[in-house]
Amino acid sequence: MADATKVLINDHQRLRRMLKMFSWGTYDQAMAICDEFIVQATINDELIYPAVREQVDGRLADRAEESQDNLKGLMGDICELESDDPNLAMTVIRFKEAAIRHMDMEEKELYPKINSAYRDTLYEMGNQVFALRQEMLQVKPTRGERAQPLTGNTGWGKQLMGREKGLTANLGY
Repeated sequence: MADATKVLINDHQRLRRMLKMFSWGTYDQAMAICDEFIVQATINDELIYPAVREQVDGRLADRAEESQDNLKGLMGDICELESDDPNLAMTVIRFKEAAIRHMDMEEKELYPKINSAYRDTLYEMGNQVFALRQEMLQVKPTRGERAQPLTGNTGWGKQLMGREKGLTANLGY
């Protein structure tokens, strides 16, 4: 497994490809973007931002979290739209612009600091990130249901790291 920041950058690249392919795409593409963002946001909320806050820079973690909260709001706007809503494409484009700024900030400011502070444990963190992603991908909405925006800390990361029994996910699935 790769180190944590490489896994996170790979996740960003996946979301960037999805956003690029959307253009004036379909409702199903928009929902796939929301699903991918839910996974990435949960990883950040459960593993990355707490680690940054603890060992790196609390203000930087707060800024990244605030930016991500803005994205959660935009994602919520997307999830509330019907498949034939004429505002779908423009709402996804607004999300895309904010997501690119957010990912750029993480890659340029946050990840280099994680690399320095967690130099000795980056591979262990990468395994945790990967395990959380795999766990979340096993939970899919049933046909006709929509992914819902995340609210707060869901407990996925704690469960994976053995600190808490059971899943306390508030993913709206």
